Amino acid sequence: MNSQNPKSHQRQLARARIAELSPEYRKSADATICTKLTQLPAYQSAQTIASYQPLPDEVDLTQFHQFALSAGKTLAFPVTSNNSMQFFAPKGSLIKNLFQIPEPNPKTSQLIHPDQIDLIILPCRAFDPATKHRLGRGAGYYDRFLSASKNSKTHLIIVAYHTQSTPNLPHDPHDVPAHQVITELPL
Repeated sequence: MNSQNPKSHQRQLARARIAELSPEYRKSADATICTKLTQLPAYQSAQTIASYQPLPDEVDLTQFHQFALSAGKTLAFPVTSNNSMQFFAPKGSLIKNLFQIPEPNPKTSQLIHPDQIDLIILPCRAFDPATKHRLGRGAGYYDRFLSASKNSKTHLIIVAYHTQSTPNLPHDPHDVPAHQVITELPL
């Protein structure tokens, strides 16, 4: 009998599916996802966007970030500290955090209050296409941020590779579903 936590098991399965994607496929998929994001009404009406700096196995949104900045949008990235997360608009170079993820330097960057954020782009390990729940890496930073912010005007979009689609994904009552999921393929 498998005594492993169902969420941990789904994370392992998703990690293995992502690892099967070729670098060429991922690069093409990343570009498609970035283009799709810029075509969404939620993006077009957003002034302040919270996004993320990708880890090697996450959708690379560099092209999207460049497009958003060139369109005059404010772009913010997460800074984690003391088991919590805040978003900052970077001023200057990004610095690597404890997890080796580039993030804005909070001493020199602008803190973005949750009420200022119009759109949040969410990374994930896996997502449920029906419920739009996501499974992250397990630290709970996004879950705590989303539960605490309760900003009803903020549009939440999960970005992922289609292979990360996981019907009947386990989720808890405190997990906040997204409004949309964007992959390189139709859902």
